Amino acid sequence: MKFDLRQGSLPPHGDLETHCVQQDASKSVAIIGAGSAGLAMLKSLLDLPVETRADWDIVLYEKRGDVGGIWLPDTSPSPPPAVPETPLYPLLHANTPVPMMTYPGFPFPPGTPLFPLHEYIEQYHRDYATNYGLWPYIKFNHTVLSSSWAGTPQTGHWEIIVEDGNGNRVQRSFDHLVQLADSEEDLRSRGYDPYYIGHRMVEFSTFDYQENLIDTLRSKGGLPDQTTSFVDPWRRECVPYWSNVKRGWKRLEALGLAEEWLEGIKSEEEWVELMRRVNAWQKDWETVHQVEIPDDKLVY
Repeated sequence: MKFDLRQGSLPPHGDLETHCVQQDASKSVAIIGAGSAGLAMLKSLLDLPVETRADWDIVLYEKRGDVGGIWLPDTSPSPPPAVPETPLYPLLHANTPVPMMTYPGFPFPPGTPLFPLHEYIEQYHRDYATNYGLWPYIKFNHTVLSSSWAGTPQTGHWEIIVEDGNGNRVQRSFDHLVQLADSEEDLRSRGYDPYYIGHRMVEFSTFDYQENLIDTLRSKGGLPDQTTSFVDPWRRECVPYWSNVKRGWKRLEALGLAEEWLEGIKSEEEWVELMRRVNAWQKDWETVHQVEIPDDKLVY
């Protein structure tokens, strides 16, 4: 299972300590990054039957001090023109309704605004890690400096070099390496805009990309063959009226009605129904007041 490869020369820096995969491990997996995708990958491995993964060596390396990826604030940002660790700013609100950002079966806590401040999403990732027991598998303040495949296309292993927060470097071997996103520097060095390339690569439909990827993996035996759709139908349903929901929620907050509309919202189904209600409410208001909104092209 090779998801991505990061290669690069390693500059001299102190002594390099070498560690091999523990001898009693039947399989070793390294995951890079404790953002949304990294946590999901770690949970997916831990969801395997205990008898299957009991002697596996699973580790997630995160270069920062907490989970959350881009939702984790930069506590000590460097002055311009240096680029901060994250694009967050203090009053940043999500422009995506929270039901669209949830992990399956793990909705946001009751009372979360439909378009919350980033602190809600940061805490959601912590709650997810706690709820599914992910913390013991995460090594914080560990940066993967390089990775390379040693062997043939048929057999071999990954050699990675990791640096901890004290500048100590360790070399380790893994059977599998999971990197779930290129870094901004990697993308820019290859001539891509990291804030645009994702949608460009999937021709403006991440949902279609996800479905096609899962179908391909199923056809090759990499995933169980199932007849269910990977993308929940309600996610596709809400995309056309997403902008309506955003305008409606902003109006509910201005009227002081947001908390009232959030009462009793707990399950995923209730969150979805809330979006439908906000959409219908806003649409009716705009029709009565003859409000014309320019067409928005939503990329998702």
